Amino acid sequence: MGAEVGRAGLGPEFQRTLLNWDDRLPENELVLGVNHYGEQRADVLGKMGGGGPVVIADELGGDQLAIFADPGELYALAFVAALEGEVLIFSVQDGVITDQTGAEWDMQGRALTGPHAGARLPFATSFVSEWYG
Repeated sequence: MGAEVGRAGLGPEFQRTLLNWDDRLPENELVLGVNHYGEQRADVLGKMGGGGPVVIADELGGDQLAIFADPGELYALAFVAALEGEVLIFSVQDGVITDQTGAEWDMQGRALTGPHAGARLPFATSFVSEWYG
């Protein structure tokens, strides 16, 4: 079992409780589920990369999003990639999340250095779950 999947198999009693069965992915595939202003998306953790933090730019619900992830640690969260009307562009430099100014950010969307030091990105409702979730 790799880091990209949860525990296999759902019992028949549990399967009967699921309202919508979706077999586009294996039931135990780990995904980041994002729900932002009524729009939903699921991104497969195993396809995000590995070996440390990654940042993925996305758009959902009319906003630019930044997904901060460390798939090897089964961690990912989505944030609105803007503060005070300024859209921020993120990347990973030497294992550290940075924005276009070179400021450093932690995995919880908080600026550690730079012009926004101490500020937090707005959270986009998101969580790591197995696909059936």
